[in-house]
Amino acid sequence: LAAVDAAGVTGCSGAPVVCQPLWTAPNDGATVRTTPAVSNGRVYTAILGGVNQLAVWDAAGVTGCHGSPTSCAPIIDAPNAWVGPWSPLVANGIVWAGGQAWDPTHIVGCPSCSPVWHTSFTTSGSAAITTGTLLVRDSAGTIHGYRP
Repeated sequence: LAAVDAAGVTGCSGAPVVCQPLWTAPNDGATVRTTPAVSNGRVYTAILGGVNQLAVWDAAGVTGCHGSPTSCAPIIDAPNAWVGPWSPLVANGIVWAGGQAWDPTHIVGCPSCSPVWHTSFTTSGSAAITTGTLLVRDSAGTIHGYRP
């Protein structure tokens, strides 16, 4: 996982412009498995480090970060938050991943944290949200809608 300046200014130079990471999350035996989701200054992703789990980083690269170049550890690492190999979705104050909804303000107590709610079936693939409805697919390919 690496964060770069989206404007192509900080840590960037040359023609064509090449940017160095503002911060990175080292491998440490775990693999970032998904496209990150960003909300309220946090980066959410699923990692594989024995089990698929939810990990959260400080998007600014401050909390849990050190050194030069800057290296960051997750500020929340929820090993009991099985999220599958799918990208998390953050909307309406909820982090959705792997058939489970997490309140990001209450997952700090992990590894003993619990989801706010979850589906009654195994989900397959990443979720989407539209007009307040969360859309998820089950393993048979049926789309289900929820109002989180």
